Amino acid sequence: MTNCFFVRQNACPACNYLMDMAGTTDGSPIMPEPNDVSICINCGEILQFDKHMKLHKISQAELNKIESVEPETYFDLIKGQGLARAMKKARGAR
Repeated sequence: MTNCFFVRQNACPACNYLMDMAGTTDGSPIMPEPNDVSICINCGEILQFDKHMKLHKISQAELNKIESVEPETYFDLIKGQGLARAMKKARGAR
């Protein structure tokens, strides 16, 4: 089960999809905080919240850090990215 939380509305920097919710993959009831990561449900871009809770594309260095320090989280991100991209392909690129 995924817990979802309303967050400040953000446009994905990759596709401009407007998002106003974020959730956890493990069902934990934790609100996102600065530096937490997210995935655009429209295009699959891996994003990160800044100190103002605005989403931006995550840097490759930060993604590499997650991969080495939190391999399970990295795997979840790549899996989620693949699912989002597969859903976009299935519904036709918009």
